Amino acid sequence: MSSTLRGKLVLPKFEVVMVDEDRNKRAMDSLKQVLTAFLQFTCSLQEVEDEQTRFSVLSDLLSLIYKAPMLISHAPVKESSTPTTAHEYFFTYVIARHYRDFNTGDPLNFMAELEKERKRLDALFQYVAQLREVYEALLDTPADTRPGYNFTSLAAHLELTSLMVWLLQEGSLDLNYLRLAALLHDVGKLTAPEAHVREGSQLLQGLGESCLDMKRVLDLVEKHHDRLFSLVTRSDHLASASERLKDVVEREVQKYRLRECFQMTARQAADCYSKYRNEYIEASKKIYVSVLKSVMDEGQLDDVKRDQNKLPYLSEVESATRYELREPTGTQKTLGYLVYVDFPGIQRFLTDFPKLRDISFASLFVDFMVGVYAFARIDELFRQRSKSKLPAEALLSAYGGHSMIVVRADLPKEEIAGLKIGSDKLEVNLDVRVADFASDAGIRNYNEIWEELESQAVGRFVVNWEEKVYSPGLHAVCSSCGVRPALAVDRSEDKLCERCSSVRSESKIRGFSARVDTTYLVGGTPVKPRDSAGSMDVNERAMEFIAGDREDEGRYAAVVKADGNNAGVIFRYNATFSEYLDKSFRLDYWMKKAFYDTLVKVGDKDLQARILAGVQYVGGDDLFLIMPSLISIPFLVEMFKRVEEGTGFKFKVGVVAVKKDHPVQFAYRTSNELMKSSKYRLRTKNRDEDGTVSTISCLVYSSTLATEGSVNRLKELWRGNLTFVRFDNPLDNVEGLLKLVKIDLANAVKLWRGQSPDPDVDPEDWARDKLRPLEEITGYSLRNDPWTALSYMVRQRSREDDQYVREVTDFVLKSRKVEEHGGDFTWKFPALDYREMIKTVRVGLGTKGLRP
Repeated sequence: MSSTLRGKLVLPKFEVVMVDEDRNKRAMDSLKQVLTAFLQFTCSLQEVEDEQTRFSVLSDLLSLIYKAPMLISHAPVKESSTPTTAHEYFFTYVIARHYRDFNTGDPLNFMAELEKERKRLDALFQYVAQLREVYEALLDTPADTRPGYNFTSLAAHLELTSLMVWLLQEGSLDLNYLRLAALLHDVGKLTAPEAHVREGSQLLQGLGESCLDMKRVLDLVEKHHDRLFSLVTRSDHLASASERLKDVVEREVQKYRLRECFQMTARQAADCYSKYRNEYIEASKKIYVSVLKSVMDEGQLDDVKRDQNKLPYLSEVESATRYELREPTGTQKTLGYLVYVDFPGIQRFLTDFPKLRDISFASLFVDFMVGVYAFARIDELFRQRSKSKLPAEALLSAYGGHSMIVVRADLPKEEIAGLKIGSDKLEVNLDVRVADFASDAGIRNYNEIWEELESQAVGRFVVNWEEKVYSPGLHAVCSSCGVRPALAVDRSEDKLCERCSSVRSESKIRGFSARVDTTYLVGGTPVKPRDSAGSMDVNERAMEFIAGDREDEGRYAAVVKADGNNAGVIFRYNATFSEYLDKSFRLDYWMKKAFYDTLVKVGDKDLQARILAGVQYVGGDDLFLIMPSLISIPFLVEMFKRVEEGTGFKFKVGVVAVKKDHPVQFAYRTSNELMKSSKYRLRTKNRDEDGTVSTISCLVYSSTLATEGSVNRLKELWRGNLTFVRFDNPLDNVEGLLKLVKIDLANAVKLWRGQSPDPDVDPEDWARDKLRPLEEITGYSLRNDPWTALSYMVRQRSREDDQYVREVTDFVLKSRKVEEHGGDFTWKFPALDYREMIKTVRVGLGTKGLRP
């Protein structure tokens, strides 16, 4: 194993994280096992006889290792009759298309075809759990150890190199052994960066005899650093952009003693960096900032000062040196395009469905359309016009209602943009935009690509005056969407339009219905939500099941929406496209990892089952959960602390606790509005921060309907220079509240089991006692003017006999937010916020007694 000191500059966290060499060794062992299994599976496909197609299958399988965030679910699956995530459909399609054809005419029929084929790939899905460790090692290992280059991960570099190999084969039959070599050429850097060619060679030699002649791949891996020009070598350089950044790095490194390491061989440099640990960390950050400034255009440089309050390390750009970059070589011939596929009106689409089961399928369908169906439709068109298929790595991202797909220039740009991707039955038409992605001079930076895509967005706002006649006569209005005429009646006597009827029908086996029948592995223990339901019809009583009811206990469910802060700004500032890919994949991976790790920590199988059943979406910078109200705040604090630590991204979270019979779509809209209201914003004389802190806001609806308007009315009620609600409650403050009240994750689980943190007090009484002081403060503040209420709180802190009352009052006072606007000050004390957070526990215990 290498003794080198090496670290990866993690962005936007802006910290250098040292490589865990022991983990990387384990990851390499896992990679060998996975690669062997993939090779055996490829050779077992009787329908595939020619070697070239077998190389294609193996390359697509291997590519999925580098796309693990898209394949890994929010929890490992042991057994499932129906896919629970869109990415399982994608995995099935990219493999099965090599030995069978699919009909992509109708997305719902296409979905059903993939489900039948999915069962054949069960043996491969057992390796998904191993992909976690392999991918995390690839993500945390720099493709180049040297400061100034170590902001790109091995995962992003290998994927982009393979993609460039494919793009450079325009108009020809794909040589997929070249793709395979590109995906493996630097993998030896996991364990021995100074001898990575040897490590990669040993990996391939250890695979043994197979149906594929791996010698060509081995030769390319061993010789990819030779000066003899090859397609893999050229793709390696174009993907890394190292030549373009070389002058900046070499000049900046002269400021540091570790410059001597740059003149050494790889083996010598491995020991050299260990002498300069602190300088290595400083140089990694400082040189990166100069690289970032040097790639910025004038428009970005002008915007840096404006965006510093959203992305703090931009403040270092102003003092950094900006260098002229080398002019790119090549003819600038376009090799490929980036296709941006967007699902317009996602919120409107999802909130047409009041039943949890329906909205759950609708959420799955959004992901399926932008990721799987769009990829398949473009792939089908590409195969008709060329001699090849889209490689799996062509799908760069697919979450949050949009996807990015790279297409080789064999297809005209206009033909791709004109492709119709949608569903007539569900009245969905996706927005397709196309921009230049790469030329023979290299890959464009993300902000250049995005500007071209944005210039095409105006078409989204053009009104389509075409009218659709739903019915020539009078009909009852659909009881689901409330817009279209009802044309069918389901078994629950709901009158439904064609679209809502289709969603209701599909939701019988997909989305929520699939999740409750799936057996997950949580910390190695099988967890099947259906087993916790007893005799309950979970499809009809979904909210009740998730909330934790067994005997009509009246427990509440929490509807949770979360979104990343300032993602547009964070993704706009990149030194290279691989940096963008790193940020995107790292965020997606850590959202799922943090959810899963927190789920494992819950430790209660019954509670885990209900949390899993309520997962609607976890991925990218977006989250939509329905979960037991009792556990919601402790779970979310634990989860987002982990996401922050792993990525540096900050989040805003909205939590709405409602009764089991509350319409889901109204709770969803309200949690979304509450989430937006919770975004952190601080303005004072010396500070201006926007979204730089993760925050949570929470409301409990007991006797009224949760609506967006109710959030705005609450803001109006509590506006002024002195208020007792703030909405943007920092994660650290909420964690402090939970610690004070003794409702951390472990105690919340105890309450779920009917055990009070204080064994001498009934759980319901215990929760009521914790809530009472905050109810008194908020009640007093509503009956009196704000300054009188503040005086009351100060008196409570000093004179109250009850220690808990003093402590919680003091905590509210210390959690205040103070802002200054032109000499005028505002004070916001989170009394109502904290009351509602503790109330989620109280209503989560039920309103009709605890279960036995």
